[in-house]
Amino acid sequence: MDLNKEKLIAYCAVVVLFIVGVVSYALPDKKPETPVRAMLDTAPGATQKKVLFFHKGHSERVNYGLECVDCHHKWVKSETEKPTACRECHKVEKAEGDDPKQPKRADALHQRCGGCHDDAGHGPGTQDCAGCHSS
Repeated sequence: MDLNKEKLIAYCAVVVLFIVGVVSYALPDKKPETPVRAMLDTAPGATQKKVLFFHKGHSERVNYGLECVDCHHKWVKSETEKPTACRECHKVEKAEGDDPKQPKRADALHQRCGGCHDDAGHGPGTQDCAGCHSS
């Protein structure tokens, strides 16, 4: 093959790959039914940083195999298709008019998440702040 044919093939390959890349980027992604992970906020000025929660790892059978209601404890599947996020009920800081019995987000997560880890004996527990909180 001569040099001009090789250049033409290379240029065509570059153009085709460019077009495939642009089209692939432009097409909308289908969101997964359950989020892969979630970033849980902490209170402003808190000494501990945000918590990166691996939702998919907790919900898949191969890891912990938790059911949705194990964490989304007030969700009734027959009433709504998807459970609400923690932040919908558990606020970072209490505001006027909030239910005084509803724990703040940090308290709820420490009870439910940390308590579950303590009971199961694996993963970070309530005494291992750095195990959940990013630095």
